[in-house]
Amino acid sequence: MDIERFAPDVGVSPGIVVGPLHNDGPWDWGRDNRLRRRIQITEE
Repeated sequence: MDIERFAPDVGVSPGIVVGPLHNDGPWDWGRDNRLRRRIQITEE
C-alpha cells in the first residue's frame, strides 16, 4: 500500500493512516513509522 498517495486521496495525513495499522496489529511498529509526526502538548 502506498500510504503517501492514499492518504491525500481520502483527505488525511499519512500518519492518520499508519496509526491504526500499528495499533490494530497488522503492521509492526517500525513499518512506515517515519510518516507519523510527534507533537508535544503543554499546559498553559
